[in-house]
Amino acid sequence: MSPGSVRSGWLAPGVTLLRAVVGMIPPGKTEINPKTNAIQSLVVVTQDGQPGIALLQNTPAAFHERPEMVEALTAELTEVVRSGGQPVADDQAASHRATCR
Repeated sequence: MSPGSVRSGWLAPGVTLLRAVVGMIPPGKTEINPKTNAIQSLVVVTQDGQPGIALLQNTPAAFHERPEMVEALTAELTEVVRSGGQPVADDQAASHRATCR
């Protein structure tokens, strides 16, 4: 299972950036493994009405030497799991983003 939270924005007409934070619950487990948290970026370009993936990047969310950031991201993702896969409230996501800056 891979819970996550997605944010998006327009870069230009026909170009969209989707950013997601994701985590994984290993088979047979019930909790997210913080070592597998990742930050993903996807750029979608629409040409002639057809969307296509121009870029996909997956970066481990290691947050070296900042364990509080790993804990904050894992807490955000755990809330997504507890809410049945629904995105977290904007105030919770904003709190995480502020912590990650």
